[in-house]
Amino acid sequence: MLLPNQLKFPSNDNDLRMLGRKELSCSSESLIEFRHAVCSRNQKSSWESFVIDLENAALTIVGLARNCESVIGSEIAKIDSAFDSCHSRNWIVVESDSDDGTTEVLRSLEKNMDLRMISHGRLRDRYPLRTDRLAYCRNSYLDAIDSDPRTPRCDFVVVADLDGMNSSITRESVRSCWDPKLDWDACFANQAGTYYDLWALRHSSWCPGDHIKTYHFLRNYGMREHRAREAAVNGLQITIPPESEPIEVDSAFGGLGIYKREIIDGCRYLGKDEAENEICEHVPFHATMRERDRRLLIVPSFINASWHEHNTQNTPTKSFFRSVRSSMIMGLDALKTMAP
Repeated sequence: MLLPNQLKFPSNDNDLRMLGRKELSCSSESLIEFRHAVCSRNQKSSWESFVIDLENAALTIVGLARNCESVIGSEIAKIDSAFDSCHSRNWIVVESDSDDGTTEVLRSLEKNMDLRMISHGRLRDRYPLRTDRLAYCRNSYLDAIDSDPRTPRCDFVVVADLDGMNSSITRESVRSCWDPKLDWDACFANQAGTYYDLWALRHSSWCPGDHIKTYHFLRNYGMREHRAREAAVNGLQITIPPESEPIEVDSAFGGLGIYKREIIDGCRYLGKDEAENEICEHVPFHATMRERDRRLLIVPSFINASWHEHNTQNTPTKSFFRSVRSSMIMGLDALKTMAP
C-alpha cells in the first residue's frame, strides 16, 4: 500500500489529467489526500485539467430538509443510487423548522447508511426571511465539509434538493457529466420538460438578472399581468434538448449540482442583499467562483426531472392556450386604439 508521500507528483498538465483517470494502488483516503496536495502544489497548473473519473471519486452529497417526511427517504435513496458508481460517498443533510416527522426519518437513515443529520431546530424566529434560513443551513454543510473531522475528504460535492425535484435522476445522466469532452468546475442539471430554475440562473443573454424583479418592473410600468409573466418567467423557461451543447452560466442550480471540492473554499451563501431584500442564495455563492474564473455549466444530458409544479405552466397544451389568449388580448387592444 502506497502512502501519499510515496506517490510521484505530476510534472505537467497532461500527467495531472492522467492521474485523475488512473486507478492507483493505495487507500482511498491516501489517494484523496494526495490529489489535494497535488492541487495545492500546482497553483499555476490548471485544476480544470485534473479530471477524476467517477469510479475513482469520493463524493459528499449534501442537501436541506424541512417538512419533507413523505418524500425524503425515497429522494435520498434515488439520488444515492444514481451516484453509486463512485468509489465512495457520504451524506450530510441539514434540517430546520420541520413540523412533521422529517427528523425521525433522517435519524433512521443515519443508522442504515453513511449519513449525518445536522438539525438546527426552529430558525424562523431568528431568521424570518426564508432565503436567509436557506443560506444559514447551506453554510452549515460548507462548514462541515471544511472543518468537521467527522466528514471524510472528498473530490466532489454534490448539492441536491430533497423535496421531490430529482425524480428522474439516473446513473446514465450522472455519468454523462464525466464525459471527457466536458470541462467544468461545477455542473448543473437540466429537466426533460422546460428548464425551471430561473431564480438561481444567471446568463448574460438568457437571464442576466433577477427575473422576479423584472416581472415587477414590467407590471409597475403598466404591462398586463399575463404579458409580464410571459416576458419575465414563462418565456425564459426554455426546453434544452439533452443532446445540446453545454451552456456556460454565471449561476444555476435546477435542483442538483456537482462541484469540484476545491472550488467551494472561501465561498459562502447569502440570502439577502444590502437592502435586506431576499435574493437567491446560490447567486452570490457562484459569483465568488466566477470571480476566480471557474467554469460553471448546465449539462443538457444531466436530466434530473420532467414536468413538475415549477414548470407545468409551459406544458405544450398550456403554452398553446396561453398563446391564443395573448393573441386575442393583443387584438382587442389594437381594436381599442382604432376606435374613434
